[in-house]
Amino acid sequence: MNNPETWLSVSVSAEGGAREAVENYLFELGCSGTDRIPGGVRGWFPEPYDRARLEQALISFVDNLNEIGEQCSRPELAVVEAEDWSAGWKQYFKPVRIGSRFTVKPPWEQVVDQGRIVIDINPALAFGTGTHETTQLVMELMEPLVTPGCRVLDCGTGSGLLAIAAVLLGAGSVRAFDIDQDALDNAVENSGLNTVSDRIEFICGTLDRVPPDPCDLVFANINRLVLVELIPSFSSYLDRDGHLILSGILSEEAHIIRHALEMAGFGVQDARRKGEWEAVRAVRR
Repeated sequence: MNNPETWLSVSVSAEGGAREAVENYLFELGCSGTDRIPGGVRGWFPEPYDRARLEQALISFVDNLNEIGEQCSRPELAVVEAEDWSAGWKQYFKPVRIGSRFTVKPPWEQVVDQGRIVIDINPALAFGTGTHETTQLVMELMEPLVTPGCRVLDCGTGSGLLAIAAVLLGAGSVRAFDIDQDALDNAVENSGLNTVSDRIEFICGTLDRVPPDPCDLVFANINRLVLVELIPSFSSYLDRDGHLILSGILSEEAHIIRHALEMAGFGVQDARRKGEWEAVRAVRR
């Protein structure tokens, strides 16, 4: 994906479960990132994009939500220059505490947070800043599992936040892959901001581009469809006593992930939920 000069901004007013549903649908439609705005959610689509098709799909989706008692507005679409886009979303990216160990912040914010691991993230898109529940769930689950010198695989690294967090907890090495070269470029930048570049190997491509050297911990914060596709392969990347953390799962779809794990020889040991999202920790049976 090349860096576009303009972006199509799509804003929808929605709260609670409706906001989660709209956000998930924006990703299904191909948005590059989302950010939470007061009272709703906004998605970003690189131009050029089929605006008419996108608007019609969203109107139909929102109308269906309203019919079942949710309260959502019709989408508002606008073309935004890249410079204006960057300045616009920054106002919503503030330091956020995650779990008992982490504070994630943008580089332009000065934070002294005694006793916590402070991570600087400068995302290329309004995504991967630690504000989303799916990311927070992974970070909370990984806290007690990352041991000094352990080996970690981060599937779909995005901004690199999870890989960086693992290193700062003490991981000896992390391999992180993503299909988007722009995302990887951003992840490399963020690893440099946190001075952990020497312990993270970034790979552009899908899981099959990663050598199957077993790790102590594998995590994947991706959507349900991709997770189901990847689950059968995770055994090849995980030590016998290793842990698998999966997130990006809508709670109403968690049974699909659990079934796929069971079929692949995994047993769920822990599950956590935030809002409409769920993450699970599994081990090989």
